[in-house]
Amino acid sequence: MYEFLELAKGQFSRWAKTNITENPFAENGVDYEGFDIDVEGNKTVDYRLTANFAKKLSMQGKTERAEQARDSIIKSGSLFMRYINNNNSYIV
Repeated sequence: MYEFLELAKGQFSRWAKTNITENPFAENGVDYEGFDIDVEGNKTVDYRLTANFAKKLSMQGKTERAEQARDSIIKSGSLFMRYINNNNSYIV
């Protein structure tokens, strides 16, 4: 997610703290999961995000890539609603 949004390479820890671990709307084990990785001999934490949580993060981003993600999310939602409407289906 961080790489996709093309955020500053040296700021991942700060970004993760603000947007993931200290996010009042995110829950460890539900929205994300931290795991250790080795980066050039140093142990650091990376995160697996649920698709819904990744969408939320991209919706709040302020980069061109975040805008692209928002457009994609909106388009997929519109396509889904068109499918539902064309097939007289209902969401339960």
